[in-house]
Amino acid sequence: MLLLLFMACPPPSDADPDDSTVVTDDSTGETDDSTDYVACDPKTDSVSTVGIFGVVLTDEGDPVQCLRAQFCNSACTVGDNNADGEYSVVSDEAGTGAFEIFPLTDDYSEYFVAHTFWDNAPGTDTNLDIVLQKVDGGWKEMPASATPTEMGEGLTVALGSDLLSLPFGTDVDTVGAAVMSSGERLPLADFPSSGEIVLAYTLSPFDGHASSGMAWSIDHSSIEDGTTYEIWQMELDTTAVVYEWGSLGTATASGTTLEGDGLTYLTTLIVVEP
Repeated sequence: MLLLLFMACPPPSDADPDDSTVVTDDSTGETDDSTDYVACDPKTDSVSTVGIFGVVLTDEGDPVQCLRAQFCNSACTVGDNNADGEYSVVSDEAGTGAFEIFPLTDDYSEYFVAHTFWDNAPGTDTNLDIVLQKVDGGWKEMPASATPTEMGEGLTVALGSDLLSLPFGTDVDTVGAAVMSSGERLPLADFPSSGEIVLAYTLSPFDGHASSGMAWSIDHSSIEDGTTYEIWQMELDTTAVVYEWGSLGTATASGTTLEGDGLTYLTTLIVVEP
């Protein structure tokens, strides 16, 4: 059994937590990713151990009772879940897409949305137990215009609501970021670099897209003075069917600080030592 700590932001509620598997075609229109939370009325039915399946827990070990589990490629397949935090997503579409876990009630509003690229193979069953990651230090207020904002754990991004396009129906006025340690790191499908991952940030609001590249800086004890690092972002857009890793080039550390620009996705930011 593989235990992973995933990443996230305040969640959407466009799926009934009691729904069985359904498919929505994101290539023909936008989905409603509203952050209005729904009432939690979890199912007591058992969930099959097929497709991508497992248990979702809080950092305190409690089952996440109302959530949406989905795999998106050209369409999004939404899976079953129950009161024990068990979920299962079965997609018949092969290839790399986005696997995501959205908590659906405000009981989990302090947690990030769990997400990663996933190389799906229909007919293959994979157990992924997930512990949701909680924001460290609380969410920060979203500035109205591009302003350097310390999002969390040493990451500062010059962002603002005027720069960001959020998923349809989403109205998020807070931001945040957290680092995943090596022991908590999720699988990164098709990650193009063979170097050592030094830092892996998860960003919120999840799936926000910037109209132009945002400047960023990282001040973290994991960074070594004079070392040159590769910087990568997760480029994820279910509407445009984009699932790929984008390079932000390289940056050389001054002390424990790295600086750069070109950040356009609020998903995952990765620092690699080649």
